[in-house]
Amino acid sequence: MSASVDRPTSLPGGPAAGPAGHSVGSARLPVRCSGAHGGCRPPGRQRRTGGPSARLPLRAGPAVGREESLSLTRARHELGLTPMAFRLCLDLGELRALTCGPGGRRRVPVAQVRRLCQEEGHPDALRGRLRLVGAAEGAELLGVGPSRFRRLARAGCLSPVRFGVNRYRRLVWHYLARDLTRFAVQQAALLHGALPGAMRVALRQGEDWRPRLWRGRRVGQLLRDSADPWESAAVYAAVLDEWTLREAVPDEDERRRLAALRPVLAPRPVSAVLAGCCHDPLKAEGGEETRWYRLGLTMALDTARCRPAGSAHRRLRAGRRPSP
Repeated sequence: MSASVDRPTSLPGGPAAGPAGHSVGSARLPVRCSGAHGGCRPPGRQRRTGGPSARLPLRAGPAVGREESLSLTRARHELGLTPMAFRLCLDLGELRALTCGPGGRRRVPVAQVRRLCQEEGHPDALRGRLRLVGAAEGAELLGVGPSRFRRLARAGCLSPVRFGVNRYRRLVWHYLARDLTRFAVQQAALLHGALPGAMRVALRQGEDWRPRLWRGRRVGQLLRDSADPWESAAVYAAVLDEWTLREAVPDEDERRRLAALRPVLAPRPVSAVLAGCCHDPLKAEGGEETRWYRLGLTMALDTARCRPAGSAHRRLRAGRRPSP
């Protein structure tokens, strides 16, 4: 394959970095975003229209460390995002949720909501960064046909961020529009003309990088949000099949602990439908990928066994880690 093709040769082994240039400061009072107009006002300057439906100035909840925080639902409303867009916002690191309170509930520092609200062009700018497209719309963005788009995606040139299952029980992949726009600029030579020879050979052999790239991105997101080595180990364990996991973790008590901390890889309705699919995108495939995640599991467990009484132990007693 041509060296100019922007396809990773290995999966991410550590936390994914947040958006460049975004610093999180401290704030004593939250900020309200004024909906479609994108403006932000301090709580003390909110207009009150009266009546039972009037919204009062936002009040922060419990502190996370030294920062005041909001519940996930309240943070989503203040940012003007749909539930799906808000989950994507957390997954991509645009917003960081921290664990606090009984049961390991997740909350968002007020300063992070303030940062996003004060961006120029909010909320349209944030929604633009979170925009997802399917294969048909993605092909239009790249200026190519559906067949060319599918071949580029299977070859690993395009990394999906979400997937679903259609009524025919086929996987439907979704991509960030901004990633496709960047690819069109950086890899314009791949949009037209013959593909590199190595890429054509791989496609003829049935190679498909979409599930692997999605797993790599999702594992990186979960590792970034892990609170301790036990949670990191549970992330690696989640993408390994049962036989490999039993071989890597022979101790039954440790496997139970990892199962209790198992993160949510995909929404539960999607996970239920995957049982009827030929290939499970949630599990690593091939020796190279399996060895990579097994190595990560082994290293995380070596660290976790040295301090078994951390936050993971408390969450084990409280139940599974909540999803956003």
